[in-house]
Amino acid sequence: MTDIFYRVVPLPEGVHSLCRKSPDGSYTILINMHDPDYTWLHHYEHEIFHIKHLDFENGDIQQIEAEAHRRIL
Repeated sequence: MTDIFYRVVPLPEGVHSLCRKSPDGSYTILINMHDPDYTWLHHYEHEIFHIKHLDFENGDIQQIEAEAHRRIL
């Protein structure tokens, strides 16, 4: 089982969430505290989607995001 941690922190405007993979294989999801709290779960689930689809094994973040949004819709 993969460890997934999350924190609600201040992020730049327009950045709703982000996720980082650690060398030990765990993930940390950061949620923007400036976004309305009712959106936090949606952003968390978006990052979980990336983890489940092994998006961190790929390279181009723009392509990954575009593909992720196509898979979600």
